[in-house]
Amino acid sequence: MQLSEKYRPHTWPDLTGLDRIKGEIEAIRASSATLSGQAYWISGRSGQGKTCIARLIASESADQWHTIELAGRKLTTSTLDDLRAQWRFRGLGEKQGWALIVNEAHGMSKPVIEDLLDFLEDIPAHCLVVFTTTTEGAAAFEAQLDAQPLIDRCNVLQIRAKEPGLALAFAQRAQDIARAEHLDGRPIAAYQQLAKDFNLSLRRMLGEIAKGRMIERAAL
Repeated sequence: MQLSEKYRPHTWPDLTGLDRIKGEIEAIRASSATLSGQAYWISGRSGQGKTCIARLIASESADQWHTIELAGRKLTTSTLDDLRAQWRFRGLGEKQGWALIVNEAHGMSKPVIEDLLDFLEDIPAHCLVVFTTTTEGAAAFEAQLDAQPLIDRCNVLQIRAKEPGLALAFAQRAQDIARAEHLDGRPIAAYQQLAKDFNLSLRRMLGEIAKGRMIERAAL
């Protein structure tokens, strides 16, 4: 198992370095008393936690088996029709909601986007939709299509290229994981440089740690 999967956050406190985003989500929750009945558009660089955030949002309404997660290019109007029928009823289990997570949302087709404009206008109170996209993918998506009406129907959460404190938070988290895996031996400054080298992608940082990059060479 890759380190990024082994140490994937499963609760909000586990989500590292994204306090501003967590604050925005808490404000949405406070204003509506729930995260359900809404759509979310999350953008940022690869490896910064977009999918983790999406899954945490979804988990507040739906159990894992009531959550559909797929790539934007695989979302079809037929799938949306099926969800319209399914979402009329609450699910079985501890959490009775439903959730749809669409990763790489910039890959969605024009017919799907047009259908989503209607779909997102009438999300049942026990359901929610989360879109994730890379910053680069979002820019290309908006340039090719008039995506603004779709995005306007969502709560927009953007992980900035220079998110305050993110480099240090990722460095500290990466060092903690390296120590837990006995792959550490470098000072925190080396982890901060690692974060810079990989454009604040914690996934890429953990990949380098798994290869032994942060072990002190004198100890090898």
